[in-house]
Amino acid sequence: MIRQKDIGAYICWIWQKVSSVNERGFQRFLDNVQYKSNGILCYERVFGQGFVSTGGIGQRVLDVGCGIGGGDFYMSQKYDVHVVGIHLSISFGCIVIESKAAR
Repeated sequence: MIRQKDIGAYICWIWQKVSSVNERGFQRFLDNVQYKSNGILCYERVFGQGFVSTGGIGQRVLDVGCGIGGGDFYMSQKYDVHVVGIHLSISFGCIVIESKAAR
């Protein structure tokens, strides 16, 4: 279940795991059908070495638990990627905004 919560300038998505009687069946499907070894290697041939989905090098990064974003700024500058960083505490975001304004 996913709900949206608007808290001023931020929009938060609240995720809640719901139980499913078919949960183990889905896990078996992933392990025995979708992501069998030969299937993973096939995905890698399609999307490039080390990748099993679209994206690739130099695209977008989602950093969950980014803190004050040191690694994010590094990736953005060094590798020219678009980074979205999220953290549970708004205090981290305030420090980043204040430090950027001071520069």
